[in-house]
Amino acid sequence: MQAAGLEYGEIFERRGRLYDDAMSAFPDARREELEQAVAWADVRAGHIVADLPSGPGYLGPYLPANARVVHVETSRFFAARCRAKRGDAAVVLGTFEALPLRRESVDRVISLAALHHVADVAAFLVEAYRVLRPGGALCIADACRGSAVAEFLNGFVDAHNSMGHRGTFLAPPSIADVETVGFRVEQSAMVSCPWWFASTRDMTTFVRRIFGLDRATPDETLEGIRRHLGYATGADGCRMSWELLFVRARRR
Repeated sequence: MQAAGLEYGEIFERRGRLYDDAMSAFPDARREELEQAVAWADVRAGHIVADLPSGPGYLGPYLPANARVVHVETSRFFAARCRAKRGDAAVVLGTFEALPLRRESVDRVISLAALHHVADVAAFLVEAYRVLRPGGALCIADACRGSAVAEFLNGFVDAHNSMGHRGTFLAPPSIADVETVGFRVEQSAMVSCPWWFASTRDMTTFVRRIFGLDRATPDETLEGIRRHLGYATGADGCRMSWELLFVRARRR
């Protein structure tokens, strides 16, 4: 669903630069989240992986060295930045509802933390089934409806980002929708994948940038994180709580 009336591609045409600046400044912040996506997708040597939306290719470094990735983007900004950062990597521009890929051309489809911005998830599932080879796997991960992350995004981020944020999140009953197009759901679970930082200052800087919090001060952001998500500090740095609903489904 849209944030402030906009879908994924439109949102990141406007604030993609700020998002990527955050990811570039703190490249290990979301390491556990990205590692979980690759592990859940069961990516193996020689696989062709469709990563959507890819941004500038955040998932690529976590894939096996001899797996090939196709970067699928709906944002022109991110597609251009991906080409610039990844050199000769395969980058294609399209939509979730009409993937610019051939039928049965990939082994894995991974979509991390984006489907809440997609208006027609059912159409995306049909497309994912079409482009996967028989026996291929779809891995989706997003905030779960009613979770702390969902409340943070549609509450705090919505109130403190001038573009707003009104996502439609996954829910356990909606997992059945994955099977209506022919997939067999193999596993689904809430997965803790905390974000890590050297300090609370780095954490608030990252969160303000990645979510475009132009209406929140650093102190307000820190309080919003504490109230909605929670964080802890220790000798190993600052750990911000983050949990997503992961689903792996197999193409029949």
